[in-house]
Amino acid sequence: MGATASQVKTRPRLLERKPKKKSHVLKDLLSGWSTRDLTLLLEHYERANQLKSLQFDADCARPPVKTVSQDLGSLFDRQDFFDCCLHYKGLAIHVNRAILCIRSPFFREVVGKSNDIDLNLNLDLPAQTLKDIVRYLYTGHLVLPPAMLLKLSERFGVPNALERDLRHLLETGLFSDTTLVWTQNHEIEANKVTHKCVACSDQSEYAVHSAVLAARSPFFNKILRKRQPRVLLDEKVIPRRFARVILHCIYGVDVGQVLPHCVCQCLQFYSFDLNCSTNTLTDKTMTDKASSSCSSSLTTTIDRDLLLKQVLELFEIACFLELDCLRVFCEDFVVENLSPDNAVSVLKWSVSQSDFIQRQSLNFIRQDFVSVKLLDLAPQDLQRVLDSDYVQASELEILSSVIRWGEHQLKEEPNVIDRDAQLKQVLAPIMPLVRIGHVIPVDHDVIISAAKRGLVSQLPLETHIVPFARGITSWLKQKPRLFSPFVEEARACLQERLRRPIEAFKLQTDLYCACPPPSTHLIDDSHMFEMKQREIELRPELSCCQVQLLIQLRVIREFGFPDDALMELHKNEDVYGMAPSSGVLSNLGSNGANEAPPLPPRQEFFECVMPDMVPPPRPPRGSHH
Repeated sequence: MGATASQVKTRPRLLERKPKKKSHVLKDLLSGWSTRDLTLLLEHYERANQLKSLQFDADCARPPVKTVSQDLGSLFDRQDFFDCCLHYKGLAIHVNRAILCIRSPFFREVVGKSNDIDLNLNLDLPAQTLKDIVRYLYTGHLVLPPAMLLKLSERFGVPNALERDLRHLLETGLFSDTTLVWTQNHEIEANKVTHKCVACSDQSEYAVHSAVLAARSPFFNKILRKRQPRVLLDEKVIPRRFARVILHCIYGVDVGQVLPHCVCQCLQFYSFDLNCSTNTLTDKTMTDKASSSCSSSLTTTIDRDLLLKQVLELFEIACFLELDCLRVFCEDFVVENLSPDNAVSVLKWSVSQSDFIQRQSLNFIRQDFVSVKLLDLAPQDLQRVLDSDYVQASELEILSSVIRWGEHQLKEEPNVIDRDAQLKQVLAPIMPLVRIGHVIPVDHDVIISAAKRGLVSQLPLETHIVPFARGITSWLKQKPRLFSPFVEEARACLQERLRRPIEAFKLQTDLYCACPPPSTHLIDDSHMFEMKQREIELRPELSCCQVQLLIQLRVIREFGFPDDALMELHKNEDVYGMAPSSGVLSNLGSNGANEAPPLPPRQEFFECVMPDMVPPPRPPRGSHH
């Protein structure tokens, strides 16, 4: 189980974003540090950077989606949704006519021209070979010697690629056995739209193949078992304009070609002003503009937000149809089209819809913190953003943004008498996440004004955690964020001191340990063993507890379990005989003589990995469980 497509597309986008250079204030600070302190600071940043990479891997993880080949292979193995049975040498093979006829000229002649359910074949080859050939027609995968393949191709023909044949089935409707019918949308008629757009006036009936739909979607699998020749779909639930996108995804055809044509322009249009920096979506009745608006191209940047809105609606339909391939496509599209203008609204939508989009939206806001419009961010979401060590902004910028956010919340209450006192109350849960000890320069107007207004209890110069010229000890008393310009400036300062390039520091193993909180989710033994094997594949040669937990979090998400199941994977470390130091399975098991002592929980790290979950308290020394 390798990296998903979204990991390849999403993770580099997040890692490559770099804020503008703002490191001159750190250079003044580090000028009074010793070379030893600079070296220790770079080691800290290097450890944090490697943990950041693991954290992003975990955030990009999700269950893999089966391909159309895998789904059809599973359908064949189950001998499900067949309309014909091939009998050969005592072997009965249940097949679907459409798949065999479109894939092989031989079966097109034998199966396609006969209405009999049971067909006897007269061939000169082993029965198992025939079954392998039929499975190859379903999946496109066949493992046979080249000489036998050449001989069989003369008899059965050489099929096209599976995706090409399925696309031909979809476009032509050949050998179809079911018709999908979209009922009329009364909402458009109620608004008296006389000229429907192209998307909404598209055809309402599609000839489809029950075997393909049932293999790809559990929703259609249940409906098509009734063997009805016509399946009615309510256009209020599944709009007609999404029909082509849904069918293209089911048949394994590129969805991007038809996606722009699913945008409804009967009741909605995009109001765009070249002189306005913000563009909004508005709902209006269009009676005289519907036809003309359809001719405009939907692939321009003007329509990207409108298309994104349609994809969010399409995502909910994909979940309703239990169509994983379409759901993942929508997730990837949304993540690739995140921007500073829409990141907050997408995050709000994702909270109840998609954990994957939610994680990517949070990471996007952290990476583009200064550019993102944070004023409409919910308090709990702002807390989740600031609870990370990887926000790409200085603490001074974070403090300034938090104060502006709080003032925006008070605009809805114009009758407040003491606004500073009310602002302090609004910022009470947020301000502790601002690392005041790392605000530099310490005499900046923002921090001084915040202190005068009572928003911060004391100035950085007055605290015991001031990152002033006392070096690394004072700096690390409050954990610094991995702010890229500061990291680059620290590296440049050390290189200037040593007068030579600096190689990357190796990740140390002395990082503090943590245990995940208790879990209410049970994982069966078969999944547990597969997850442990996957964890071994991902674990580096030199590991530590933080690295282990981030890898386990990634594995949990790859297998589709909720995050709170992390404890189940962690506590089965000894049950499945994994030796943490070597990264291999051990035969000693939980009763082995070399069993390592249990790791003590550490709240600070676990809050960093999964801030929404509360770890158990540290057990006292000498206590027995």
